[in-house]
Amino acid sequence: MTGLLLGVDLGGTKGLLALFEPGASRPLLQQRYACAEFDGFEPMLGRFLDEAAAQLGPLAARPAAACIGLAGPVAGRRATLTNLPWTLDAEGLRRRFALGPVRLVNDFAAAAAGVASLDADGVRTLQAGAPIADAPRVILGPGTGLGAATMFPVGSRWRIAGGEGGHLGLAPRSELEVELWRWLHARHRGRVSAERVLCGPGLADLYRFLAERSGSGAHDPLLAADDPAAAVSTAALASSPGAEPGAMPGAMPGAMPGAASAARPVAQPSEDACADAAPVRARATQALDLFASMLGAFAGDLALLSLPRAGLYLAGGVAPRIMDARRGACFLAGFGDKGRHAGLMAGVPVRLVTDPALGVLGAGVLASGQARVLGSGR
Repeated sequence: MTGLLLGVDLGGTKGLLALFEPGASRPLLQQRYACAEFDGFEPMLGRFLDEAAAQLGPLAARPAAACIGLAGPVAGRRATLTNLPWTLDAEGLRRRFALGPVRLVNDFAAAAAGVASLDADGVRTLQAGAPIADAPRVILGPGTGLGAATMFPVGSRWRIAGGEGGHLGLAPRSELEVELWRWLHARHRGRVSAERVLCGPGLADLYRFLAERSGSGAHDPLLAADDPAAAVSTAALASSPGAEPGAMPGAMPGAMPGAASAARPVAQPSEDACADAAPVRARATQALDLFASMLGAFAGDLALLSLPRAGLYLAGGVAPRIMDARRGACFLAGFGDKGRHAGLMAGVPVRLVTDPALGVLGAGVLASGQARVLGSGR
């Protein structure tokens, strides 16, 4: 066995590592690790390569090429994760583990490269739109942080532009969101980016803001949970009216299925959402509605930059877990609320990625390209 390719999707809380045979769209071996179990990326990679050698033979521990998609800005051969104090050095990794060429890319650049590897079960349509095959694509999504990338067609290939779009400034749209912005500004002592609220920890902060606003923040049971964001999501999804039983792929317990494109769009979430429910559940519902609406508004702002008529793909660890019919409608309402350009937004296909391996699949694609066209930068 020779010529295996290493793909890595490394975020603030987990790492997905996989080995691919050249030309394969699915991995030969894939493992998931919690970042909290390691003091850096090198021990994580070492464990994976040891396990690969044990399962596939010693040559599996020396991949012919590697691509690491990481959640942070990448410039050159070194990069540091935004939400984890880990620095990766491509040349150092190559030498220590006797790897072939090692490439570092932004995690959403890798996710963009993985779109072509998705099968029908890995993506759901939220808005059909009016697709144009040779238009740009946008990929974004909340996880530990908020990532984004844009793909531009160049001949028969795609050129991927990674970046740090999640750190664009947060743009409030209502008096409630202005209050939230001020609360976040005080909490973080300065600039408020979209990532401050549109990510897993941000959902917990959004709920905390609503709880403090109601005077019950100090005693709220969801804020006392080990994972407040998951507790908020579960409480809100359990109270979704009209949802059918069952779980979406990759959903946390309590998530309900449903095609958001079939649901009627809803307005900006009201402050008295689910007023007849228990206060905690009502507040969780309000928080998740507002989160989905604000995420849609942010996605719409990104879409205005490039008009991605080849598709806007909503990915990341959070969106597939919360996007039931109700939250899908909230998302699309925020997405389409662009004033004079609402019609443009209606033409953008919007798809929800439910395959959690998107990033590592894309890293495998990029590793394969690097092995064939070494030093091309493509």
